[in-house]
Amino acid sequence: MAIALVVICLNGVGVSYAHFTDRIDIRQHMETGEMKIEIDRAFSVHPKQGIENIDVQVNDEQFMISADVEKNYKGKLSFYVRNMGTIPIDMEGDRLKPDQKGKITIPIDSQFRMKKIKYSQWK
Repeated sequence: MAIALVVICLNGVGVSYAHFTDRIDIRQHMETGEMKIEIDRAFSVHPKQGIENIDVQVNDEQFMISADVEKNYKGKLSFYVRNMGTIPIDMEGDRLKPDQKGKITIPIDSQFRMKKIKYSQWK
């Protein structure tokens, strides 16, 4: 009988407390990933004669390569990029994981002025 009385009393205290504090606090923290590309500006050009003023500009989800090329030039421009973000990225079909380095090679001829390379979150 004493046990039943204790259970009833505790039940009454629990119900009273629940009624008195009739709110629920939910706290949530969420972070999204970051896409960030770093360009290694140590360009490799073959052949070296006939191309100059190589520049790379990084914008939102793309980077643009430009150069001054002489008439009748034909060669390749190579450089490295590193994914400095926190999520994998897709760069024209190549997947770069966070902190992974990838090589870009672009054919260049006398018609070259600029090339845009887009990157996005890997899907």
